[in-house]
Amino acid sequence: MFLFGTDVSSLALMFTLDDGVVESAFSLVDKHHLRAGDALHLSYALLLKEAIQAPEDSVFVLGSDKELLTACQAEGIRTLNPEDPDAMGNLLSLRTSADS
Repeated sequence: MFLFGTDVSSLALMFTLDDGVVESAFSLVDKHHLRAGDALHLSYALLLKEAIQAPEDSVFVLGSDKELLTACQAEGIRTLNPEDPDAMGNLLSLRTSADS
């Protein structure tokens, strides 16, 4: 059995806020018409992807905000929406790829 919250937390990382992330977020606000918090969320995803030189499908953003998810997808970041009817299947796919 899979528990969405437990599975997601095992895939999550935490980072501190710095000037580079804030500058990136400002540009994302303009580019994608995002709110500040959503821009920070996307900025961190892009930073993580770059820092670990991750393949496109190994970094994802979890959220249900359609504007954020659309901006993430436009920037090449995979998304996971817990309100999506296929959320558990998508999470299982992420878990499988993370375990590989």
